[in-house]
Amino acid sequence: MFSIKKIFRPSSPVPNIGPNTICVLGTGCTKCNMLAKQVSIALEQLGRDNKVEHITDIAHIAALGVLTTPALMIGTNVVSSGRTLSVEEIQQLLVQYLPHQD
Repeated sequence: MFSIKKIFRPSSPVPNIGPNTICVLGTGCTKCNMLAKQVSIALEQLGRDNKVEHITDIAHIAALGVLTTPALMIGTNVVSSGRTLSVEEIQQLLVQYLPHQD
């Protein structure tokens, strides 16, 4: 018998994911990289300077419950999975899920 925990053992620790953390989840394919770029553009247009993490370890991605990539995670919420969002869609999600800046 096999253990799921052994199969999906991450090779390194998952980054600290706080309420201001934005993560692009994907293996580094063209669509994942495009989503990361779109997130950066959306943040810049909103005047936010949040750090964007790109998690490429498939074990980490699976541990977060994501089955299709690219995926976008804001704080602890996976807000999109399986498609590349437009800058406008990302901006709406950032406004909805990120704490307000003062």
